[in-house]
Amino acid sequence: RDNLPGLEFRRVLFRSYRIHPRIAALAAEIAPYREAPEGKPQAPAPPRSDADGFRGDEALAEWYNPPWGGMGPLLMVDTGPSKAWITRLAGPDPCDGFNFLSAALCVSAARALLRDGRPSPAPGDDPRVLILAPYAAHAALVDLLLRQAGLADDVRAGTPESLYDLRAPVVILDLVEDDPFSGAPVYRPSADPLTRRRISDCLARAHSRLVVVGNFEIGRAHV
Repeated sequence: RDNLPGLEFRRVLFRSYRIHPRIAALAAEIAPYREAPEGKPQAPAPPRSDADGFRGDEALAEWYNPPWGGMGPLLMVDTGPSKAWITRLAGPDPCDGFNFLSAALCVSAARALLRDGRPSPAPGDDPRVLILAPYAAHAALVDLLLRQAGLADDVRAGTPESLYDLRAPVVILDLVEDDPFSGAPVYRPSADPLTRRRISDCLARAHSRLVVVGNFEIGRAHV
């Protein structure tokens, strides 16, 4: 409290039991703090996840299918060798676009994570899997593919802003960018605080499992 003038009624959460420690550490590394608006006190760093107290895997018991011989809390899927292509759309966001291969891959991954014969989610439940993308056009494509695959009851797709109030046991983050790369900020987070916060927010939506899909060769070349 002494370091937060003007926030006398706020209580800082120093430990979090809702997110896997490895995912929490990655989210905190990308955006270690939130820049406060001018004239406001700086917000505290995100809470540290406690490995001993983490019980998030209990939420997976009824429906989760450990894919590919099992996976840890973090899986990176590199689309670089597939030679995928991103299509830009004319509109207010010059980076907006979609990548059909990565969209199809994310839907296939979501399907692989769901057990056959699983019980249906109860009305009002949060989704079991979130697919988050930085671009609205791509999120709309993923949503369409999910509906065609019959996965809409279990999986939601959108941008960080369109699904701002949702979290899930499993999050698939689709970075979308591929050839031809045009300098989009998703692969330049060190120069863009807003992009850092958006990506960190996406990672922190995952309780237990995080899958990141992207062309990491482009990422390594431009970060």
